[in-house]
Amino acid sequence: MSRGLATCLLLGAFGCATTAAPPPRTPPLAPASAETRADAPSDRPLTRAEQNVMASLQAEAVEVRRLPFLKPVVTRVRNAASITAALSEQMEEDELSQAREIYEALGLLPAGTDIRDLMEGVLGEQVVGYYDPETDAMVIRDDVMDLLLRGGSQAQEPRAILIHELVHALQDQHFDLKALYDRDVSGDAAGALRSLVEGDATLAMVAMSAGRGADVMPVAQQIAGNVPGLEEMMVESAMPQGGMTLSQAPAIVRATLIVPYLAGLGYCSWWARQSGWDGVDARFRELPRSTEQVLHPERVRDEPLAITLPELEGLGDRVVDEGTLGELELAVYFGQGRPSGVDAAAAAGWGGDALRVYAGGSLGSAVVWLTLWDDEAEATEAAAAAQRVGRGVPGSHVRQEGRAVLILRRVPARVRAATVEALMGAARAALTAAG
Repeated sequence: MSRGLATCLLLGAFGCATTAAPPPRTPPLAPASAETRADAPSDRPLTRAEQNVMASLQAEAVEVRRLPFLKPVVTRVRNAASITAALSEQMEEDELSQAREIYEALGLLPAGTDIRDLMEGVLGEQVVGYYDPETDAMVIRDDVMDLLLRGGSQAQEPRAILIHELVHALQDQHFDLKALYDRDVSGDAAGALRSLVEGDATLAMVAMSAGRGADVMPVAQQIAGNVPGLEEMMVESAMPQGGMTLSQAPAIVRATLIVPYLAGLGYCSWWARQSGWDGVDARFRELPRSTEQVLHPERVRDEPLAITLPELEGLGDRVVDEGTLGELELAVYFGQGRPSGVDAAAAAGWGGDALRVYAGGSLGSAVVWLTLWDDEAEATEAAAAAQRVGRGVPGSHVRQEGRAVLILRRVPARVRAATVEALMGAARAALTAAG
């Protein structure tokens, strides 16, 4: 799966861009008046008072995260509209189009969804500020900077969120975020990296908000010891609520934006409970290779099973993309029709997957998705969820063979038998190679 597909919905291309980082809620976004339109001047120099605010925030980030800044962090103040416009420019049109085709084919986006408009709406209501590893700079919304200058209770939440962003600056200086994001890896591995990056920063933010300073261990123990509660928060966070753009967005957008913060928080807390911040630092040197390892950190040695999809005929005139989506996105796929939009139980036990989407098929965009599971019982549960989701979809077919589950959508009947035979052969080869 191309990095573009993995990041256009995950916003990994911009580092963080603080969207829905629980628990704080962002201050309301000022409307784009004549003074705040996208072409208004931005990147003004910081005043002395603003420099003092940033120095205080950086000192807090260093204290809580136990890493020093290796060089100064450039800070830019921008209005809301120019921030949204700048982030929108980083969304490449071909990547947006590709993501739309794939998620529409999976039933995860309504046909004709304008992803750019959707993401601009999410950014417009959520972004307080962000660290950009491309430019090594912090960007802060001008009305948020005004809140920080005024101080008081209204400044507490934006301070916490900007500590989160400054931790990203520390990560970049010590672990080179840009190089990590630029690796050529599957969509699932890219999602795992983002969970680590966001989970680390969220843990620091929570520890700071709890008044623990650099003593992260008690916070990590409390979070890591309450995994069921964290899992419940993940499900609740994916449920639509209120009238905001993000909470009304399709589940695939809500889950891939919000869950990495929560799953990453649990993941980093698990490692911090073992050896404090040193345990988290070590994860940047031995990166999680799947969202399964993030969701279940005790499975650190569980390697995703490699699957090679064969050449197939009669499914379409071009391949849109192919790759691995992983446990997190399978949970969203299986969650279609459920109030939360997520079915984590059905996706648990994931062992590996390979997806390919064809455009131009006789029934529409065709999907072949081969999934492998830890045992036959997990595969049976996944097959039942896939049957439910595929009900009523033209050319839908689910086939289980032991630990393998094959999911087909919009595959014409005339090529179904040959498609199933070829893909089940690939499943047997993958399981044999895995031993």
